[in-house]
Amino acid sequence: PNSTTIAQIGNDTRITQPASMATGMQHSKHFIMHRSLDCECIKNSHHATKSPDNFLSKYLKHRIDDKEYCPNHHPSNFTWDQMPDFGVEQDLPLFIGVLSYESPQSLAAALENWRETDLFQKSRAQKIFVQLNHRSSQDDEVIQKFQYKFPKNDSIVPLGSLVENINVGSAIGKFCRKAEIISNSPDNRLLFLEKDWHVTNNARDVLSSIFRSLNALSQRGVPIIRLMDPLPEVRRKASIKWNCPALGIPWICTLAHQQRWANFPSVIDCNWYLRYLEPFALMDDSIMYGCRRGFQDSRYFDWEEAMQDGRIAWSESQWVIANAPSNMFVHHEVDQ
Repeated sequence: PNSTTIAQIGNDTRITQPASMATGMQHSKHFIMHRSLDCECIKNSHHATKSPDNFLSKYLKHRIDDKEYCPNHHPSNFTWDQMPDFGVEQDLPLFIGVLSYESPQSLAAALENWRETDLFQKSRAQKIFVQLNHRSSQDDEVIQKFQYKFPKNDSIVPLGSLVENINVGSAIGKFCRKAEIISNSPDNRLLFLEKDWHVTNNARDVLSSIFRSLNALSQRGVPIIRLMDPLPEVRRKASIKWNCPALGIPWICTLAHQQRWANFPSVIDCNWYLRYLEPFALMDDSIMYGCRRGFQDSRYFDWEEAMQDGRIAWSESQWVIANAPSNMFVHHEVDQ
C-alpha cells in the first residue's frame, strides 16, 4: 500500500519480511501496526503478574528510551509502551462449527439464542457449519427457518446425512477442512459448539472483547481456548495454572497434561488440530470403539472418553490450554 493508505489503516513499522516456506507466504509481507484503543487496562489487577525471571525483573526497572539511563540512544520509530507484536495478525478467519444429533428443538433454541446475542456478528464469524448426524426433515426445517435470520442468507452451511453419525473429533476436522476451502488459508479458528450451548446473560455485552482477545491469545502459543471457567481440578491447584491475559481479558492457562479434554465451547486453532489430533479421529479400529453397547457394530467411538482414558495422546502432551475467567455459555437441552 502507498503511504496515504498506510496512514489510514495503521502505523507503518517500516519492516518487510521476505517470502518464505516457513511462513507460508509466496510474496513478501509488510507489517502495519494497529494499536488497540478499546481494551481494558489490567495494570493493577492480580492477573497482570510480573515475570519471575530475576534478570528481567531487575532489567525492566530501566527503559531503553530513558535518556538518563541511555543518554546516547538515537531517535526511534517506536516507543517502549507501543512495541509491535509481530506474531499477532489483526483478524484471522473464524468459523462456527455446530454438532447436532437428533435434536432439532435444542438446535432451534440455540440458534435463536445466538441470533439474539449477535454471536455471529460479534465473533466476526464467516460461516456457521452445522453437522446434522442422522439428519432429518425436522433438522432441515430448523436450518431453513434460521437461514434468513442471520445477516447473510448463506451464513448457515448444513452438513450431514440420514445415515451419517460422526464423532466430535471427526466433526471438528470436517469443519476445519471446510474453513480452509472458504478462506483459502490454513490459519483458521473454529468456535466449536454442541447444539445445546447458549450464551450466558453475563457474556452478552463482552462478546466482542472476548473474541478480539482470543484472536490475539490463539496466536501467542495457545491452540485451544475454552469459553468456560477452569475445571475443578485446575481451580483447586494454584501450582498448575497461571494468568495469561490478552487485550484486557484475564484468561487462565494450564497444560493439556494437567487438564482433561471436555466437549465444552472452545475456539480451536485448525492448523494445530489437523496436524496433531485429527489423525486419531481417522482411526478406524476396534480399539477406538470401546466397550459401550452397539459401538463396535456401528464403528463409532466417544471422542471425549478416548481423550480421557489415554487412547488419544492428550494427557501426555504439553499444549497450553486457556480457560475463560467465567462461563461464557450455559448448557440448555430441549430434546429429551
